[in-house]
Amino acid sequence: SCIETDNMKVGKRLYCNGFRSCAHLDRRPDPAVPQQIKIGEIMYCGAQQSCRGVTVNPIDVNTDTTLYCSGVLSCARRSKIYNIDTVYLNGESSGKDADFYGCKWIYAYGKRSLGAATVDSDGITEMNVFLYGAEAGKSGQPATIICRSGATCNLLCKGQACAGVQYKCLPGSTCKINPQKCKNSGGADVNGIACPTVTNSLQLLSAIETEMDDQKLVDSKMEDYEYGNGIIDLDELEHMEIESEITITGDVQSCDAANECEGQTLGTTDGDVECNGFESCYQSISNAATSTYCYGEESCGMSQFNDANEIICDGLRSCVDSEYDSINTGTFSCNGKDSCLNLAAKNGQQTAKGFGCYGTGSCKNLEATIDDPSRYDYFRCYGNRACQDSKIIATTGTSCEAQYACKDMEILATTGGDIIT
Repeated sequence: SCIETDNMKVGKRLYCNGFRSCAHLDRRPDPAVPQQIKIGEIMYCGAQQSCRGVTVNPIDVNTDTTLYCSGVLSCARRSKIYNIDTVYLNGESSGKDADFYGCKWIYAYGKRSLGAATVDSDGITEMNVFLYGAEAGKSGQPATIICRSGATCNLLCKGQACAGVQYKCLPGSTCKINPQKCKNSGGADVNGIACPTVTNSLQLLSAIETEMDDQKLVDSKMEDYEYGNGIIDLDELEHMEIESEITITGDVQSCDAANECEGQTLGTTDGDVECNGFESCYQSISNAATSTYCYGEESCGMSQFNDANEIICDGLRSCVDSEYDSINTGTFSCNGKDSCLNLAAKNGQQTAKGFGCYGTGSCKNLEATIDDPSRYDYFRCYGNRACQDSKIIATTGTSCEAQYACKDMEILATTGGDIIT
């Protein structure tokens, strides 16, 4: 849907969750003229190749804007993103060969999500780039991060995410990097963490060497998350503790490196869990009372979710082969490709308040009972083949609004529930 549209201007939120929706594929008479999209608040690119090759700008540069690239290759291949405050690259190769100019916060959770991309501070005074995903900055050609005069740039590297990355600090810029030893490593690994190659650096500082109160190097805390497509309040961002093996920031437990929290029991009575690295929370038990965020590839695979209000599965196969227990008041948001594949209720008896299936194949072969009649369409199949082969019992409405979204799906709509196709 909306493929090859010349221009779009959306005052609040734009949802591009179908296969190649909102994409520009060089089929028009003048492929050199990019598709222009202007957004007022948030843009969601949840399906494979959705938003590929487009140019995105904010309507008003003084208004906070957010871009979610959750589908495979969703914002990739010559996409140009200008002055969007916060960008989440959750899908595999989601920002490959794209250009990001003047974006304040970039989170690369997906595998190779910034490969061959360019990230440029371009006129802003502070830029923060966080690489968590497996080889996040590598895909044939490495990512290039450019910090220009007048800007302070913070780069955080986890696991092998920064392998091959070029960090170019131009005269008049201030570059900060974590781990701190990467500043003198020449691109060599430090304690198992891949470091970028830093060049043309005038002031190379360590993120650890400065006062935390003077920076917003963060493990972001998300507020007001709606079906996994969140609204981030920058005033609520917490400062990040860097050196602990399992990072706990306020009431957030964060597992950043590959396999860091594998097999553990996670969560507190009043906190969140964030699983950022490859298989970082694999085969774990999450008791997070509020939210569990699964950003990395297979980060929460073969896990069990208990008592959460929200489970957000953004990474590729992030919640694959998992099960849930006692979350009858909670919701699942399955945004990454195959993110909730084979998800099932423990013992086949537990219910959930709702499911949002946005990524390609995100809820394939899922079995669930939805028992919140107060909502109209809370089982949402919005991604390509999102709910194929699933079995659903729903007291509320079920929406099938993408290509093959509900193919071969079994739906029992009870107590007047509707089916929308």
